[in-house]
Amino acid sequence: MKGTLTVAGGHLAYEIVGEGPLVSLLHPGLWDMRTWDREFERWPSQGLRVLRYDLRGYGGSSRLEPGVPFSHVEDLTVLLDEVGAASTALVGCSMG
Repeated sequence: MKGTLTVAGGHLAYEIVGEGPLVSLLHPGLWDMRTWDREFERWPSQGLRVLRYDLRGYGGSSRLEPGVPFSHVEDLTVLLDEVGAASTALVGCSMG
């Protein structure tokens, strides 16, 4: 499922698939959520629910607005609430 979530000062683009324990994928600073194409396609068949999203200023998410404070941690917390997740495993590289 693809979605867009409104957050303070903007929006986040995300995708979530599968059933089972949730794994959230955090992309590196020079890319967007497409970094995780291979994992996003394969891991659901291994019994995982997989969430990936574009951090602010990347891919389909809104650009950073000057002077508007935000937190990547708060953004992820709001996104996890949106998808009904009580917990998640985090997978990231570089900035993620």
